[in-house]
Amino acid sequence: MRKICIIYNIPHHYRVGIWRELSKSKSDDFKIYCGYDEGHSVKHIEKEKMKCFNPLGELKIFPVFKNIYFKQVLIFQKNLLSLIFSKKFDNYIFFGEYYSLSTWISIIYLKLRRRNVIIWTHGVNGREGYFKKQFIKKFYSIADHLLLYGNYAKNILKNDYNYPNTSVVYNSLDLDAQLDLRTSINKQKPLLNQKYIIFIGRIEKRKRIDLLLKAYNILLSNNRFSSLNLVIIGDGTQLDNLKKKYSDPKIHFLGAVYEEGVIANYLYNAQILVSPGHVGLNVMHALTYGTPVITHDNFKNHAPEFEAIIQKKTGDFFEENSLTDLTKVVMTWLDKDIPKDSIRNDCFKIIDRYYNPVNQARVIKKLIYDN
Repeated sequence: MRKICIIYNIPHHYRVGIWRELSKSKSDDFKIYCGYDEGHSVKHIEKEKMKCFNPLGELKIFPVFKNIYFKQVLIFQKNLLSLIFSKKFDNYIFFGEYYSLSTWISIIYLKLRRRNVIIWTHGVNGREGYFKKQFIKKFYSIADHLLLYGNYAKNILKNDYNYPNTSVVYNSLDLDAQLDLRTSINKQKPLLNQKYIIFIGRIEKRKRIDLLLKAYNILLSNNRFSSLNLVIIGDGTQLDNLKKKYSDPKIHFLGAVYEEGVIANYLYNAQILVSPGHVGLNVMHALTYGTPVITHDNFKNHAPEFEAIIQKKTGDFFEENSLTDLTKVVMTWLDKDIPKDSIRNDCFKIIDRYYNPVNQARVIKKLIYDN
């Protein structure tokens, strides 16, 4: 049985699926070490689920590090070096925090000791300037292999960085729990008994909710869409201002919603999810429940999950920042005569094939045994 050490920043709640899949592995012993930042804006996994706090917990997560930040950038993890110096593992997987001095020291030490080191990272998006590009290039060069979230970064690293040692692990949510909801949701009554489009995510400037609201007002002026509703799920710095500016009763600002059953109901019954700015996990969330996604076409300004959007099948793209093109693309999808079940199945397929914990664990284990 191989012993694998995973060094991460924090125990993100949305990652519970992959951590559970690795923790229950009988062929390998995975242990996840990280910090636990009380009051962090990102929701953490509950402590009672972790073996560190509860021997009966299902997750081999040990939040033993003290994270040190500078302007919200992780620069050092206390206790990481003592872990690296005192415990021996067969393989090491590091979260790609290239500004963290403790990560640099740990990887260099492990390579001098001839240990196998993998960096799990978003990689690059093509917006890096010359000096940042050289810095990242040096960081990746000290590892044996990179685990990437998407093929977009893989191609840039191969063509622009001449870095061939990469594997795509994609991303995932807690698909086991979501599949239970997916199979039962069609028997439930819709929480909003009207046709609607939806957005879910942080209500921040880069999400361009303002553009969505302008497009929605144009849609309402068209007789074909005059009864259409808009559901916006999420909290953020722009929420209060947008609620004051757009007070139409057909616009439903729900704020932050954490109950997955409620989210599932809204996503499953929506016509489309429209996310005019930066997209990421909300793509997987929508596709998991069979709802296609529309976003802009400048891939450099997205998280890797945009790759799950396949034009005309699981969603579509419009010209970045173009209100006219966004409105046109949304209208085209609302007018589609493709059966809803056909669209749902296309959305389900890409999640069930790539964006799930079982596939992620398979990619990770294959990489470990191939190196």
